[in-house]
Amino acid sequence: MAEQVLVTGASGFVGSHLVRELLERGYHVRATARSLAADEPRVAPLRALAGAERLTWVQAELEDHAALTRAVAGVGHVLHAASPYRLTVADPERELLRPAVEGTRAIVRAALAEPSVRTLVLTSSVAALSDAPPNDRALTEHDWNASSTLARNPYYLSKTRAERAAYEAVASEPGSALRLVSVLPGLVLGPCLSPHVSDSHHVLLDLLRGKIPGYVSLAWGLVDVRDVARAHVDALERPEARGRYLCVAATRTLRQVVTTLRRAPVSHRGLPRVPWDNPIGDVFVRLSSYLWPRGTASFLRSHLGRVPRYDTARLTAELGITFRDVEATLLETVESLRRFGHVE
Repeated sequence: MAEQVLVTGASGFVGSHLVRELLERGYHVRATARSLAADEPRVAPLRALAGAERLTWVQAELEDHAALTRAVAGVGHVLHAASPYRLTVADPERELLRPAVEGTRAIVRAALAEPSVRTLVLTSSVAALSDAPPNDRALTEHDWNASSTLARNPYYLSKTRAERAAYEAVASEPGSALRLVSVLPGLVLGPCLSPHVSDSHHVLLDLLRGKIPGYVSLAWGLVDVRDVARAHVDALERPEARGRYLCVAATRTLRQVVTTLRRAPVSHRGLPRVPWDNPIGDVFVRLSSYLWPRGTASFLRSHLGRVPRYDTARLTAELGITFRDVEATLLETVESLRRFGHVE
């Protein structure tokens, strides 16, 4: 009989692709959602996946320790993808930091207490490396974000603290056989499995809808969600995999992203045209950022003019991942958004 794997946050963008990858490989999947009733539009398409007869759903909040303990019972592996992802919130501690950190601690403790669980793979983020990536070198798995606070990039703080909490919890049980792996993706794009739009998709939607009228000196490390899902499951299946793995296909500037989007068969009316990606434009953007929502403004000021690079040698060597072409991923993402009616 195929093993059972628990996926937390399974109704989310990354979580839904984890479910599909596991089903395609023949696993039995136990999937959690915060509210099965509220999340039904995102859950329903997963019930229609090939192999969904091996998929069961349970309701579990990140901070409901009893529900997480029940969800972990009897599974062989846990993929923990549940974590809030928003740049701007009213209360960063309550809405970002606490659920991310306490939810991670709770799932790790539940996995440590359940004898059947051998592996826990955590979805972290390049946010846990730095919130002001250096221009003079590539970031590696040895880097840890030491700059973020509740006032400065609180989402980045939540991912950093949550990942550290996972390793600290496992280290506090030196006799445990639990194997902990964390996968650190960049900006995750790719086709949607449901009509729900993730925050990462909003980067492209904002460009297509004219919310960013000018080119800005921003760049992202991009990765296809299907490669992220494959990295998680490959880590699960390889007993030698341990620790952190950077998962970024390539870095692209905002101008390069827009150049690719102009090839997509959708309306280009909203795409940026004003050249702000220059020293004078940087000054204008930095000053105008104080008019933006707090979280977005903090991200903009700490990333403006920086072109992050990532060393993914460990992932490719130990997990054998070959990344999809990022331009193809961008175009497939837009086509998916068009298919679900989010762009014309």
